[in-house]
Amino acid sequence: MGFTDEIKQKYRSGSLLVKLIFINVGVFVAVKLAMLLLMLLGVDTYLAASFVELPSAWAELIRHPWTLVTYMFMHADLFHIFFNMLCLYWFGLVFMEFNTPKQLVALYVLSGLMGAAFFLCAYNFLPAFEGRAATLVGASAAVMGVMVAACMRAPNYRMNLLFIGPVALKWILVVMLVIDAISYDDGNFGGHIAHFGGIVMGAVYALMLKQGYDITKKINKAIDALAGIFSRRNSPMGSPVQGGKRYHYAKADAEQKKPDFRSEYVTKEQAEVDAILEKIKVSGYASLTDEEKRKIFTAGKKN
Repeated sequence: MGFTDEIKQKYRSGSLLVKLIFINVGVFVAVKLAMLLLMLLGVDTYLAASFVELPSAWAELIRHPWTLVTYMFMHADLFHIFFNMLCLYWFGLVFMEFNTPKQLVALYVLSGLMGAAFFLCAYNFLPAFEGRAATLVGASAAVMGVMVAACMRAPNYRMNLLFIGPVALKWILVVMLVIDAISYDDGNFGGHIAHFGGIVMGAVYALMLKQGYDITKKINKAIDALAGIFSRRNSPMGSPVQGGKRYHYAKADAEQKKPDFRSEYVTKEQAEVDAILEKIKVSGYASLTDEEKRKIFTAGKKN
């Protein structure tokens, strides 16, 4: 198997989190190679960058509307993409312990779009940016949304850091947010504003999910529809084939679900007990209400 075939195989067999990282790396390499070619030909390299970077000027944005999405898959340099993809992988794994891969992808896109909205509003409406123009590039806002959502769902989840040891997610996030806040004068003020947009979206997602409403449903339907269009184009049978098996984005969340061997006719009472046990696992017995403690005690007596 050649190098290219091996990369394709890893992409096909990887989770949606891995696919997101592959797409980011692929876009970065492709654009950088295009910029190198233009430089060798004596052409302005911005010609290639302008097709993926988000411009702050409305007139430019109207000519390149797709940059609202493409900017969140492109990066300025190697350190930029390495740090973002490392954070996406770490926090993405935690996120998918409590959410589906489809929710991860949708939140990534929604957070990126919110970051773009904050960036555009800042440069077009705030006096501090009057008469200035800039471009936005990077997955930071999208990654911030995933990080915040993961931390709000499991703030005390511990992650092992090199030379430090296990640290709760909430403290890792706090340190990163403080560093981001005090770095406003590093020449990337627009980027830091976009980060704040991603933070807001991640928090909204986590809070709404606690209320029983998933804000990623609509965007997942849009992605499903888009995947269906490409499926019909790329496969004579109407769906793409990967490794001899049919695959569709709509089924991607199944790859992270653990098998359930219980009967589908689980009683309502048993379902409530299962939910309480899961709550104990995540937050401890002290987090239960009096009613939940009564239900778990009653169930224990029956067993």
